[in-house]
Amino acid sequence: MAPETLTRDEEYRDSQPMTVRELAVGIGTTVALFMTVVLVPVTGIFASVFTPLPSTVSLYRWGRSAGIWVPGGAAVLGGAVLMAMGAHQSLAYYLELLTLGTLLGLGMRRPWSLSRMVGDAAVKVFLLGTALFWLTHAGAEGGVFAHLERRLMALMEALMQGSGLSQAQEALVRENLARIVPFVVKIFPGMALGSTIVFAWINLYLATRLLRRQRVALPPWPQWRRWSAPEVLVWGVIAAGFLTLVPSTGARILGLNLLFALGAVYLLHGVAILAFYMAKWNVPGLLRGVIYGVVFLQQFVSLGVVMLGLFDTWFDFRRLKPKADPTPVG
Repeated sequence: MAPETLTRDEEYRDSQPMTVRELAVGIGTTVALFMTVVLVPVTGIFASVFTPLPSTVSLYRWGRSAGIWVPGGAAVLGGAVLMAMGAHQSLAYYLELLTLGTLLGLGMRRPWSLSRMVGDAAVKVFLLGTALFWLTHAGAEGGVFAHLERRLMALMEALMQGSGLSQAQEALVRENLARIVPFVVKIFPGMALGSTIVFAWINLYLATRLLRRQRVALPPWPQWRRWSAPEVLVWGVIAAGFLTLVPSTGARILGLNLLFALGAVYLLHGVAILAFYMAKWNVPGLLRGVIYGVVFLQQFVSLGVVMLGLFDTWFDFRRLKPKADPTPVG
């Protein structure tokens, strides 16, 4: 899980202009990846996560002037297809993913660290998504959050239909959803920001793998498996934990949202630790893939990896921090 930066002898920047075929492949792949979430709403969401990838590769490889044609063309073609299918509600999410890919590709050309680049792109896309959601649903009956609760409940109802549950089981599920959905809506901003951070990280990692195969020189970043979250974020976790203990409901909600957003950062930190030791122990690639899948799909395992990343701030499980020289005596 750690593509190296190309050495000087291996370095190669593609000086050839983008071809029509490369443009068509970039646009077509982008649209196809996102359409999976429209055509297969539940399982398709996993493929749609990679929608920003072609834009990231294009912007980094060919630069702003030429590379922008991929996300721009995908926006026009994909937007037209979504409108024709009557899936206009998915358009905002689609544009957010295209924006994420664009910001990542442009960010790779800047002398920024991994943390700064991912954080910059994720926060900007989160703010864009917040603005689009607010503008789209501001006039909804009962307010934005009440509308979000209704939509989420409708989605859960749709998933229950045809699930084979008995009437008693459906009644029990609905009763639980009536308690869970309002809570999920309250922590939705933190979940959205955390998801955006993870999406950005995954697409950036895959972009570096593709660019390396194309023999395009990568930024001089350290190995991915040696990455650590900025130490200052620990104070954010402490502050968020304190807010969850305050009697004020608003403060508790803010604290929970911060914990979810920062939890995504430490999840990636923990994954880097796992990648470090799997590389050290020569774990087979297939088994690594299974482990990563379990980490991202099993919530209790994810929580354990988050704690692994958080406590690495103090315990340095990979022994990456330089040891201080002993102070001479006398």
